[in-house]
Amino acid sequence: MECHVITYISLKGNSPSNFLFGTASSSYQFEGAFLNDGKGLNNWDVFTHKPEVISWLVILDGTNGDIAVDQYHLYQEDLDLMNIIGVNSYRFSISWARILPRRFGKVNRAGIDHYNKFIDALQYWSTFNEPNVVAIRGYMSGIDPPSHCSLPFRNCTVGDLEREHFIAAHNIILSHAAAVITEQDIRFVLNVSS
Repeated sequence: MECHVITYISLKGNSPSNFLFGTASSSYQFEGAFLNDGKGLNNWDVFTHKPEVISWLVILDGTNGDIAVDQYHLYQEDLDLMNIIGVNSYRFSISWARILPRRFGKVNRAGIDHYNKFIDALQYWSTFNEPNVVAIRGYMSGIDPPSHCSLPFRNCTVGDLEREHFIAAHNIILSHAAAVITEQDIRFVLNVSS
């Protein structure tokens, strides 16, 4: 009979009260639940299901994020473990395909409910994680989805090295500004009505 002893390292009570001890995750790499509860396709779903991507990205075993670590279903275990070790800061990303399965239109309530499990006590937030990576790797070198590129990086089937990464970066900046303005408006309304 095998016996496993699991020991946790905890920072609870060992750090100043203003110390942020955190972890991070990416929705595609953690959530799994591919097309569950009304989720639509995101760019990584499409990207990693293409056979030609597997060959040049060296995804040798052909895996993708369909199951990942299944945080969508096992989130409570993750939150419990974070609590045990004293995590008081968690950076996670939202899969917009889970919120807006068809990119526009009707909001998927199951997606909202899922993320509300994490953000009930939200104090700090950011709009984009690594926006430069999205613009450069997605629209210049073509390494990440949507895999747009042109020579000298690679010879993709789509892409315009002269303009696309600038357009992507510009749109990321505009959407960041819109989100900040919206958040400030929401905070103002909450403060006034409190």
